[in-house]
Amino acid sequence: MSVATFETAPSPPEVSVSAVRTDEFTISWSEVANASLIEIAVVPAPELSGDGVFKLNSADRQFTLERLDAETVYHVTLKALIQSVIVTDSIQLNQLTAPLPPVVYATEIRSSSMEIQWTTIPEAAHYVLDVYPRPESLPGSAEEYFELLENSILLTELRAETRYEITVWAVLISGSTTNEAVVSQTTAPLPPKIILKEARTTRAALIFTPIRSTIEYKITVDPPVAGISDFSRTSTKLDLLQTRPDVEYTVTIIAQLEGKATDSRALTFTSAPPPVVASGKDKRSTSIRINWDPVPEAHRYYAEITPPTNSGISRIPIYTNFVQLSDLKEDTFYNMTITAVSARSTWTTDDHICEFSTAPKMSKLTTSDVTSHAMMLSWFEVYKIEMYRLEFSPSIGASKYETAFDLFVDNMEPDTEYEIAIIGIGDDFETDPYRLKRFTAPPAPVINFPSIKSRRLDLEWNSLPDDYYWIVNIYPVPAGHEDTWPLKTEETTFTALGLEPESEYSFTIRAVSEQRALVTDLTTIGQKTAPLGPPIKVPNHTVRTTSAVVEWEEIPTAISYKVFAKSLHSDSYDVHYTTSAISHVLQDLQALAEYEVSVLALLVGNGVTDVTITTFMTAPEPPSFEVVRARVKKDSTVHVNSTWSSITDDDEYFINMSPPTGSFRSQLVTKSNEQFHITGLALGRPYRFGIFAKLPDGKRTDVRSVVYQTPSSPRCYECSSVSDPKDCIAEVACPLNSGYSCMTFDRRENGRRMLTRGCKKRDACETQRKSHKCSSKHRHSCVLVGCCNDDLCNEGNRLN
Repeated sequence: MSVATFETAPSPPEVSVSAVRTDEFTISWSEVANASLIEIAVVPAPELSGDGVFKLNSADRQFTLERLDAETVYHVTLKALIQSVIVTDSIQLNQLTAPLPPVVYATEIRSSSMEIQWTTIPEAAHYVLDVYPRPESLPGSAEEYFELLENSILLTELRAETRYEITVWAVLISGSTTNEAVVSQTTAPLPPKIILKEARTTRAALIFTPIRSTIEYKITVDPPVAGISDFSRTSTKLDLLQTRPDVEYTVTIIAQLEGKATDSRALTFTSAPPPVVASGKDKRSTSIRINWDPVPEAHRYYAEITPPTNSGISRIPIYTNFVQLSDLKEDTFYNMTITAVSARSTWTTDDHICEFSTAPKMSKLTTSDVTSHAMMLSWFEVYKIEMYRLEFSPSIGASKYETAFDLFVDNMEPDTEYEIAIIGIGDDFETDPYRLKRFTAPPAPVINFPSIKSRRLDLEWNSLPDDYYWIVNIYPVPAGHEDTWPLKTEETTFTALGLEPESEYSFTIRAVSEQRALVTDLTTIGQKTAPLGPPIKVPNHTVRTTSAVVEWEEIPTAISYKVFAKSLHSDSYDVHYTTSAISHVLQDLQALAEYEVSVLALLVGNGVTDVTITTFMTAPEPPSFEVVRARVKKDSTVHVNSTWSSITDDDEYFINMSPPTGSFRSQLVTKSNEQFHITGLALGRPYRFGIFAKLPDGKRTDVRSVVYQTPSSPRCYECSSVSDPKDCIAEVACPLNSGYSCMTFDRRENGRRMLTRGCKKRDACETQRKSHKCSSKHRHSCVLVGCCNDDLCNEGNRLN
């Protein structure tokens, strides 16, 4: 018998189906050991797959069947081949493909929304939606799908005129999914913008921005206007007529395009209130006030006037409930249209037409017979005027009402400019005032006397405009000046000459303007001339080197005196003073200089006397004073010799010392200028000497003051190798009362004298003096030494 050996095939793989779609699904299997081939047979065979058998590499683990029919059951057999001779058992399974995808379409397409609908898939568990670009109204991120149970969705928050791609597929209860259904749709444009051109009381005008490809604009108005609410049209203009006053209207517009429509846009506006009702007031020749009740919420008003004003103004913006029209033409009929406008001009009321006429023009006012306090006024008659009112500024009392055509006014102020207005009064109007400015004549001139002197009077009076002149007269007329008076002058000052001192004169003056035909009242005034000037003198006993006293007699009516002084030798001194005294001290003068002094008195009432003049010469410079010799004595006092210069042979000199000390205890008066010896002064102390001279004519010099400091100790002359004793003038302190002496060392070198002096201890000096003795015949070559013990004793040629 024969024996055969064989190996059975391994267990078939585990097979599963996933990703079942309308036209495909995926088969997955587990690994089969040592398998070399995987064979899959599909019945019915998929399109383009031949007999429906697919042989796959053993390394594959899944295979997707494609190009399948929708809602079709496919019989799938899978087996593994091992070395082409061993085959595993076949695994068989049946799989139903998903139905066809839903049909998707868009409806209600607007600018920012659209309705997406699709057909229902039986046994669908839910639907999956994807929109690109993703609108913000869909939750989740752009990578996430949106699941929903219904077969429709309203997409909102879309962008206008934007193309959107919408993808929908169904997920069945079995877990399979249909293929995606895709539809693309562009949103409608933005809705038209509504622009309110005009909102009036009974009408409104609106326009819309045009939308391309619009078939019709759907327009509704709420509440209805004249019973109509649908104002749909193809044009972009809308005129609403017969609107009601002060009503809020809402206009809604949608642009209807082919297959879509824009979002709706609405505009709400309020019609204007009823028009104003105006009336005239304060009618004048060129102006009138128009009043009306204020319109609620009106921001401003406009008035259009026909014909325009004289300056060409025809349209006037107004911010109150009245207007004061001016610059109108007299006696003219006007039409004025008034409208009220809201803030931002959202509405304008209907026109209100106001008719009025202006008053006639007032005739000119003329004046005549103008004086300082009166004038005559006259004017012409004006048609339609029943009465005339005259007003004065400044006021002269109540206004004057006249039916005549002239008026005499006699209670006015002199030299005052009056503004005179005349106004015509009619039945319902007053004319514009005709105004005239007119000066009254000045008051009578007022004479002042700015300077009243002994033989002349300075006159001045108030000035007037250039076309005035003055006539001045005097009584009695000064002798020799008869041709001067009466005086006709255009000046406002004049000096009357040739008058007598302390005499009364009477003056008259008046002003005349031939151009103005005015003559002022006559002014009369009296004035007395001043007395003669005061006698003046400069007494010699008050004259000094740099000062002098001027004296004069008192004048009873004087309030002060003016003193003038000047040098006749130079221009450096020219001064003046005002004083109430009858004397004055002139200072800062120069010695032996001649001066001229003049005095006049200022009297009560602007009077001034003549000037009195005198001259004088100042005293010479004061004598000089010098201490010519001072010596310290053994008793530690100082003796001095002093001298002074002389001025003339007959001068008297006055000398004082401060403080009084020693032999000088009182003033020294002398006519001599010989040396004056003073003893008993203290060491090292300053003394002040004062000296002046009295001249034979009574004048005195100024006091010359000299300070002298006494030596503080005994002294010696000190020098080194001088040839002349006059060159040895330096002084050195030397305690002569304490064992010291003043030494002189006198020698000859090469025939030249060499002199040395100073302070030396007394013993040493005596030793040298004794050691240097020589006979008279050898004096030219020997050395001489002198010692002395008094203050400055080593002077001249002395040796002891």
